[in-house]
Amino acid sequence: MNKQTLLGTLAGGIAFFLLGWVIYGMLLMTYMSENSNSSIWRSESDMIWWALIASNFLWAYLISLVCDWSNTNGFAGGMQKGLLLGLVSALGMDIGLYANTTFYSSLTPVFVDVIAISIMSGIVGGIIGMIRGGKPATEA
Repeated sequence: MNKQTLLGTLAGGIAFFLLGWVIYGMLLMTYMSENSNSSIWRSESDMIWWALIASNFLWAYLISLVCDWSNTNGFAGGMQKGLLLGLVSALGMDIGLYANTTFYSSLTPVFVDVIAISIMSGIVGGIIGMIRGGKPATEA
C-alpha cells in the first residue's frame, strides 16, 4: 500500500465515521427508525465499536484503492469515484435487503439510504482525491 492510499484510507475512515454519525445518528435517525425494522439494531451501549470503526476504514480503503488504481486525483475525481462506488454498492445491498428481509417497510427508505450512502461516499472520495492531489499513483 503506497503512502497516498494509506493517508486516503485514514482520512476517509475518519470522515466516514463522522459523516455516519451526522447523517444517520442525527439527520436520519427518526426517519430510518420509523421506516425500517429497527428491532435488529443494537443499543448504543451494546454496539461493537471496533467493528463499526473497522467497517468505516474498509469502505475508505476500497475508495482509496480504486482512486489509486484509476490514478484519480483531486476532489472532483475522487468524489465521482466515491459516489459511484457508494451508489452501486448501496443499491446492491439495500435492494437485496428489501427483497429478502422485512428490514425496509417500502422502497422509499431504500432510496433514502442509497442517497445517504452515495453522498457520504462521494464526500469521502473527494477527501481521498484531495489527499492524492495531482500526483500520479506511481510516485508514492
